Amino acid sequence: MPIVPGYSVLVVDTNILLSSLSMLASVIESLRWTVIVPLPVIMELDGISANTSQPGETTKPAMSYLTSHVRSHSTSLKVQTSKGNYLTSLTFRAEQVDFKDEASWERNMDDSILCAAIWQDDHWSDRYSMLKKLYICISVH
Repeated sequence: MPIVPGYSVLVVDTNILLSSLSMLASVIESLRWTVIVPLPVIMELDGISANTSQPGETTKPAMSYLTSHVRSHSTSLKVQTSKGNYLTSLTFRAEQVDFKDEASWERNMDDSILCAAIWQDDHWSDRYSMLKKLYICISVH
């Protein structure tokens, strides 16, 4: 399936934020994509940043960017909770996780991040025809 601006939803993990922040910032600031950052990614970044050594320092630019852009770029940057809700700020940015719950297959933060991607897939709606009509309407005017 091709990745199409305005159509595809991109779910990112911690490594993307740490290794490719400038590229991701360009994608978000283009306002042509919807980028989902699962709340467990924010929680991982917070955990890493508590480390005073080099790994902790690498999270600061990512956290600074997310904190400053989650509200100003709310159409292209969304922080998703495990319940599928979106945060409008990062003031409260943790949620209860229970990796011992027998009813859940989630056993670590990576599983929780994958769960956010699966949620997006399960709740995705095909907006192609709407976008096509919008494009035609804009082209005519």
